[in-house]
Amino acid sequence: MFEWTSNTPALPSRPVIPPLAISLVVCICAQQWILTGLYGNSSIVVLAALSLVIISCALLPVVPLPPLPAAPIGMALLVGLISAGAFELACDQKASQLLDTPVSSLTFEISSDPSSFGDRWRSRAHAVKDGQTQADVWLVSSDQCSLGDRVQCVGQISPLKDDLWGRRDKAQGICGTVSVKHITRIDPPDGMLGELYLLRQNALAAIQPEKSDGRALLAGCACGYRIDLVANGIEDVLSKSGLVHLVAVSGGHLTTVAALLDMILEKTRFSGKIRLAVVLLATAIFTTFCGAPTSAVRAWVMTGSAMVAPLMGRRSHGLSAASFSGLTLCLIDPATSSDMGFQLSALSVAGLYIFSPYAEYVLAKLMPFQLNVSFLPQFIRFRFMRLTQGLLKQIAASVVAQLITMPITVLAFGTISAIGPFANALLGPAFSWFVSLGCISVALLWIPFIGELLLSICEFCASSILLFSFMLSSIPGACIAVGNYALPIIVCTLVMGLLLLVFWPAVSPFAVRSTCALLMLAMIGSRLVTGIIVGGRLVVLDVGQGDAILIQDGNHSVLVDTGPDDAVVQALARNHISGLDAVVITHLHDDHYGGLDELVGFVQVRCVYVGQGVSDNMPDEMRDALHQLGLSEVAELSDGDKLSIGQFELEVISPDGATDGLENEDSLVIKVQFVDSTSRLSALLCGDAEADVIDPLIQSGRIDTIDVLKLGHHGSEASVTEPMLACLQPELCVASAGEGNRYGHPAQATMEMVGASGAYGMCTMDTGDICIEPLSDGISVSCAVPYDGAAA
Repeated sequence: MFEWTSNTPALPSRPVIPPLAISLVVCICAQQWILTGLYGNSSIVVLAALSLVIISCALLPVVPLPPLPAAPIGMALLVGLISAGAFELACDQKASQLLDTPVSSLTFEISSDPSSFGDRWRSRAHAVKDGQTQADVWLVSSDQCSLGDRVQCVGQISPLKDDLWGRRDKAQGICGTVSVKHITRIDPPDGMLGELYLLRQNALAAIQPEKSDGRALLAGCACGYRIDLVANGIEDVLSKSGLVHLVAVSGGHLTTVAALLDMILEKTRFSGKIRLAVVLLATAIFTTFCGAPTSAVRAWVMTGSAMVAPLMGRRSHGLSAASFSGLTLCLIDPATSSDMGFQLSALSVAGLYIFSPYAEYVLAKLMPFQLNVSFLPQFIRFRFMRLTQGLLKQIAASVVAQLITMPITVLAFGTISAIGPFANALLGPAFSWFVSLGCISVALLWIPFIGELLLSICEFCASSILLFSFMLSSIPGACIAVGNYALPIIVCTLVMGLLLLVFWPAVSPFAVRSTCALLMLAMIGSRLVTGIIVGGRLVVLDVGQGDAILIQDGNHSVLVDTGPDDAVVQALARNHISGLDAVVITHLHDDHYGGLDELVGFVQVRCVYVGQGVSDNMPDEMRDALHQLGLSEVAELSDGDKLSIGQFELEVISPDGATDGLENEDSLVIKVQFVDSTSRLSALLCGDAEADVIDPLIQSGRIDTIDVLKLGHHGSEASVTEPMLACLQPELCVASAGEGNRYGHPAQATMEMVGASGAYGMCTMDTGDICIEPLSDGISVSCAVPYDGAAA
């Protein structure tokens, strides 16, 4: 019968960090300092350097570590700065020459899969003239081009913008944007690379990723084809559940797959060199089926070097070889250091070599008992134990890969997947098996019946993985928006990693579980404390060109509209909101409901309200969002209905009947009142309703003087009139609009009219979030960006 015995894993040896790994980090930082323009903000650089020196001086004496050779690290710093400077000058020269070259004289070789760019498609392309590559550009066209296509067209070349996105593009070697007016010719690729691309296109044609989500995931994992992953929202689901790094072709992904293949091959009688050759060949095939993008090739080179190195000496040589490969790639092409795929690759490979053994040790410590299978025959017992150890390694590798890439993913996406470690432990091993099966299936698609059978099995496996991913991502709090705390989180992550390396502590199950429990209690406590110390407030959130108004009193809160996109998630995070009693959608314009689906996994929403008659006209994406939020239907609000949120009372005063919610005048107009023993606040939220809707409400006595007017339709010219302002007498008028919007909101005439009435006029694009709190004798107004305006 089964027996349970104590599990006592041994603490692994502290890893030795090779100088080449440190040199690679120094080189990447030096290149990014030049390429991203950080040298223009020397205070940040000085502060970071000073912090690093202080931390090093404080920690290094605690445990004796081998001295770091200054010569190679100093050389990496110097060469990194020089190479990045030369690269930047070369990009400027190429951009200047490109602007003087007619588009019709160039051939554009598509070097990446296209991505949706509004109502057009954007691809990276090599601009070629007379057989020589002139520069890399973004090719923007209404026609979707395929990887490897050679395009001739008529269009216009424009330089990169001098902003954050322009600097990022330039750091990746992009020299300009070509807007295509008309494509005159498209030729397929030729040569061996053309054959590889043709093989990939045939595989994608057989997979048909547009047919189902499962097939889209298979195409993304086995062929690196992400278009349908993004279009179907699968990438968002995987990002929220902390699994998106398992799809990306990075070092962590390749290393995890290689480790799984090696575990299988260990059961054979092949020698180590033969097994390594098979693993390298398999991962090379995988990289090829991904279309051989530059980031995937870099990841394969680094991962392959790390796997070959142990055959030549100690374990640490694997990381040295990977670091040498990465350092070489960065020096040959400094744009490498700006590639997110490369950054994820480098971090994942380093993390797996440095922290995986310790993660296995901690996971083993968390398992209080180990199954005793001594009654089984020896050959079965041996294979069972090897399988158990292999699964433990897979779980540790998946969790480490997710945690080690956190500094990059936090900066890129502004979120942390709280469910990520659990999701990786649950689905990481299955994901690796699925990727391996997917590669085999794609390779055998040409065989009748077998290919179709394997494709059906893969689709079923992918659908099952996505089902669990969806369930995990839909849990409230599964993903946490970091708001303004990205930098502290990154610093804490780096410091914790450094502390772990310095002290390398032995742990007990009690200590680990106690730490996890304390962290959970701290999160719950912060929520409770926030609810106690936060009084009544109305916050007009900065969500770009859209509306989102937060009304909060302690632990109770309601959100009126959700803005156009995921900006609402970061806005709620800035205001420490993790749950909403209700969401009210004023009408069915996407700049008012577009962010509803982005709330999934971030905050718990108990109810969604729309206007009377509007539920029958809700678009499919809104219905899908409700389903993901765990809501079967919406509730309807009609004229006179009231909602109570703490001391706030929200009353609907327009429209006076059923509408389809499709027009501005169909917007719910909400009167907000806050009254307690010491303070009061009154506000009018107009949605997109303009003066022709509000004036009759004033004349009928439905609304009297107020403290705050949320200007209708983002402060359009028709949003207010002088008589309307004279009757309402607001102290503050607020417009919600995005910087540089094409509508010219808020209208200058409107803001001048507001000033002339004696009220303050503010707009979120100038001030960020605008927080209004009630006082006994008026209101208190604060905003993210200092406001220096004044009433006229």
